[in-house]
Amino acid sequence: MLKEEWQGETLDFSLAAKGITVSGKLVVSAQDVHVTCQVPFAAMLFRGRIEKDIQSTIGEALAADN
Repeated sequence: MLKEEWQGETLDFSLAAKGITVSGKLVVSAQDVHVTCQVPFAAMLFRGRIEKDIQSTIGEALAADN
């Protein structure tokens, strides 16, 4: 389940799957996008995959916007 809430240029989000919740913030500016994410210990084995998926999704969204 995905929850998201925009407040200005900041997106607060959380994603729950199989009993594990990953949450964080995405801040957009004219120059960049900054993402912080809290990954619970139970999901640390998937941290690299989570980071890669976030980077890929943001990259695709920015490319589609141009």
